[in-house]
Amino acid sequence: MKQNLNNEELARLSDIYKQLSNPVRLKMLIRLQAGSACVSELCEVSGASQSATSQHLKKLRDHRLIKQKRQAQQIYYSLLDNHIEKLLENGIEHIQGGDCHEN
Repeated sequence: MKQNLNNEELARLSDIYKQLSNPVRLKMLIRLQAGSACVSELCEVSGASQSATSQHLKKLRDHRLIKQKRQAQQIYYSLLDNHIEKLLENGIEHIQGGDCHEN
């Protein structure tokens, strides 16, 4: 794994973690681990209004964490790739204490 990141890469990584630090966006991402969802489903999970949910989804798209797909009149959102799922899984495993060993 590459450890020497340039300033641009560090900024991009920092931006990703900033997106993950928002509880509303994090709830939506965790929901999307189970599969694609529309705005109304994500509103229900996050507890945010439709307008606020749409703003959060835009940020997640802009930072390449999710993608969208139109099906008829509905837009469905899903995680962009398995790297995002791994980020979430590792964080959840860490806080739940699963197989973490101190060095």
